[in-house]
Amino acid sequence: NRNLQAEYDRLKQQHDHKGLSPLPSPPEMMPVSPQSPRDAELIAEAKLLRQHKGRLEARMQILEDHNKQLESQLHRLRQLLEQANAKVNGTTLSSPSTSLQRSDSSQPMLLRVVGSQTSETMGEDDLLSPPQDTSTGLEEVMEQLNNSFPSSRG
Repeated sequence: NRNLQAEYDRLKQQHDHKGLSPLPSPPEMMPVSPQSPRDAELIAEAKLLRQHKGRLEARMQILEDHNKQLESQLHRLRQLLEQANAKVNGTTLSSPSTSLQRSDSSQPMLLRVVGSQTSETMGEDDLLSPPQDTSTGLEEVMEQLNNSFPSSRG
């Protein structure tokens, strides 16, 4: 009963903030009836709000998880780019193909989804092809990226 009262108070505050006409008194102050239509309506509305809140919280958790995955992928891709730049400059930190294999096996589907979303505004060739004036080391890394992450267009 406390939960319902708290939910009622919260709904009443939301209603008052919107500048709408005041709601009737809480159920305890109303004439005693076992299950008035207004009570049933409030209970049903509270139930729907709780369900909607649960769905929103679940969706938010999914979005937070995807955000973490994307941040992790971005970090790995930046490391790969740094390794490619280091290789171009003559120092190799570690094998780019090893990093590619780890990145590819950890979350290939998410990268394909991200690639398909970005390819709507830019052509896939624009995203994945290396600039024309780079050295062969960077082109080699880009070719490995192209082979590791196939197109989602099928």
